[in-house]
Amino acid sequence: MIKGSLDDITDVARLGIEERRSLCRSLAASLGDGWSAGEPTEDLDALPLVHQPTGLAFVVVPGGAFEMGLTEEDVAELRACMGDAWNDDIAANLARDAASLGPVRRVQVSPFLVARSYLQAKEVERLSGGRFQGDYCYRLGWADARQLAASHGFRLASEAELEWLARDGGRSAFTLDAARRLEEIGGDSELLRSRFGVLDLFETQWAEDDYHPSYEGAPDTSAPWRSGAGTGVARGLSRPEYVEEPHQITGLLAALRTNETQREATLRFARDLPSLG
Repeated sequence: MIKGSLDDITDVARLGIEERRSLCRSLAASLGDGWSAGEPTEDLDALPLVHQPTGLAFVVVPGGAFEMGLTEEDVAELRACMGDAWNDDIAANLARDAASLGPVRRVQVSPFLVARSYLQAKEVERLSGGRFQGDYCYRLGWADARQLAASHGFRLASEAELEWLARDGGRSAFTLDAARRLEEIGGDSELLRSRFGVLDLFETQWAEDDYHPSYEGAPDTSAPWRSGAGTGVARGLSRPEYVEEPHQITGLLAALRTNETQREATLRFARDLPSLG
């Protein structure tokens, strides 16, 4: 029952609060020493856990399938949101950028464990043993971010996992549906909630994957894609707070990514789940 529930987000969404409490306890037990169950809430599909050795809050993200990359539906929704502001220049710029956001492929996301938030400066300083210090040390280079995660038994979230989170389980063209809800939230990203209980999805953050210039030859799973340029790829390139002109909502598209020119970004720990039978 546990495995079936986690393989499909729609199954988790049907669970009652007591079923999710039980599932959290089973998950904590399967992960072993150092893990404890958090308290699920009625208004989220989140499955919270706590990792005592690092002091970090995590959630288990159920899996599912989605179209990864910039889809025709994404572009149609962008155009509808922009209305009269849409023009040939924007279409041309998007077409140019789309080369790195395709070909679109269907990805099967496996359930995974991810930190609720990216690491704050004080957490980076503490977990790195003081190697990184200062108010801005929460932004690291890709190699340092991967090394820090691995030193505590984790990895970074994969690019597919980060897009799954941004699309809120495959149901949104924009990160947490931000562009469509922009007027409703008044530009305040804090009013947008992930169904998974994950925070800070608008922050630029590293993926575990190597950078590849496109998705040619990419796997159809959510596992990190290696054997690339040996440099990182980052997600989360804009925030609702930065949108002052209609064309700027393009930066909220869930499929957007940036390449190795990104020098520093935030990081959040992730890991695969053990077999739950």
